This record gives sequence, C-alpha cells and structure tokens, in this order.
Amino acid sequence: MAPLPRWWMWRPEADLDAIRRAAKRKRFWARVVEWDVVLAAEARDVVHCDQFTDSAQRRRAGRLCAHFDAVRDLDARRVAQVEQLLWRALVALRDSLPMRAALHRETNRPGLAAAIAEPTRELAELDRRLDQFESALRIVAEESDPELTHSALRRVAALDPLHWSARPPGRPHAEHDRADDDDGADQLQARRVVGSPGHEGGEAEGEDQHGEHVLHETS
Repeated sequence: MAPLPRWWMWRPEADLDAIRRAAKRKRFWARVVEWDVVLAAEARDVVHCDQFTDSAQRRRAGRLCAHFDAVRDLDARRVAQVEQLLWRALVALRDSLPMRAALHRETNRPGLAAAIAEPTRELAELDRRLDQFESALRIVAEESDPELTHSALRRVAALDPLHWSARPPGRPHAEHDRADDDDGADQLQARRVVGSPGHEGGEAEGEDQHGEHVLHETS
C-alpha cells in the first residue's frame, strides 16, 4: 500500500522567508525542497507528520489538514480564523502525545487508578473537542451548496476546539475583523498545507521519505 503523503502546517504568524533562508544556509551545498525547510524549522513554527510517532494521531492530524485544505479558497477572513483554530488544535494534539504514551505504559500497572484518572479525563475532553471540530470542518469541506458552505464555515470559525478565546482580550470586534480581513487576504497565498490524506484508508509504517507530496495554498 502506498504511503500517505507528507503534510505540514506553518504557524500563521511564522516568518516563512526567514525560515527558508536559514534552511538554505544549513544546506548550501544541496538543493533545498520545502520538506527540508519544514524539518529545519523549530517546532514552535510548524506542525508536521513526522512529529507524530503515534500513527493513529498522525492520521487524525492529517485528516484535519485535509479538511482545511478543501476549504482554503472560501471567505478569506473566515478561513484565517479557522486556520488559527486549526493551528491550536494541531499543537494541542502534538503536545498530548507524551501523556498518551505515558498512560499507555501505565494502564497495566496496579494501584495507579487515582494517579492516571485526571490526565485520562483531560485527554478524553481534548479528544471530544477535537472530534467536534473535525466533524464541523468536514461538513464544510463536503458541502456542495455554496450558501450552506459559507454558513457552515462561519460556525466552524466560531468553534474553538480548545475553548480558548479566539479574540485577544480587550480588542474591539470591529478592529479585530478589519485586521482579519487584511491579514487573511495578504497571507492567503503564502501558507501551505501539504499532502493531505483525504481518507484514513490505512498507513504503511515507516513512511517513504522520497514519496510524492502535493502542495496546496492556504490562508
């Protein structure tokens, strides 16, 4: 079975030009492709498939990117809002991997029920919110009626998977919306989500590091 394409997502505020220049300086003797730039970037600036050692969570993150990739050409302001939410969701999912691994190791040891109860509840709540966010985003991606698509996109833009404030505290709504309009339009062609899997289908372990990947523009 063919391996899934690579995928990655840049932090919306990341300076991609600076990151690419730094990657080229490190590999001045060789041709630099976008994947080299991704691997050279710091984790604070990018989330990508190779950071997910858990194959199930890697597929889950890939599905989120695939759904977002399918809606990237819709309303720029709303897409920019969803991009921020997706970035937070992917970072939270990536950051949950050590806890998931630790709980997996501890589940068969006696006398630890109380110790693992709270982190287990936290992960269950995170999973619930991420599932809700993924389902809402998938509805937008699969909707064929333009009017319903834009309505669904507005709902996703208002749905924070982590229940964080989508607006910086104290910032007026009108100012926030104007900034979103400007930033979304300027950045729509600059961001990329790569090689979204589309369907869960199955995944070959030890993904081919020379496999093809497809570039898609996002906000």
